[in-house]
Amino acid sequence: MSTLKERLLAKTVIVEGPLDTPCWIFTGAKHEQGYGQIHDNDYCTTIKAHRASWQVYFGSIPNDLQVLHHCDNRACINPEHLWLGTHQDNMDDMVQKNRQANQYSGLPKPGPKEVYSLGMVLSLPPKLGK
Repeated sequence: MSTLKERLLAKTVIVEGPLDTPCWIFTGAKHEQGYGQIHDNDYCTTIKAHRASWQVYFGSIPNDLQVLHHCDNRACINPEHLWLGTHQDNMDDMVQKNRQANQYSGLPKPGPKEVYSLGMVLSLPPKLGK
């Protein structure tokens, strides 16, 4: 049986993103809100791919914290782009980056499209063990 890390990386492409380092886009199953999702065999449940990436690279996630994206790309699982924060941190980040819903339409304000839909594949994910 393959590890969670192996399964994450097997369904990942690396694309240019908004930060200095590329986004690692999870190409497997997607949640209805655009987050990647993967089955966690250890807990017999499906989890969001960015949360799985955090657990693989950094360990457990405290119950009161969320895994947030510096790159604002929901499909990104690059551990360098992830950070832990509270729900309030996430809301503050949304407002600071002007990503909150438009008061008239309820739709998000116009902004950059997700890298996944526009990005060019730069390379495959790094080899395991490197």
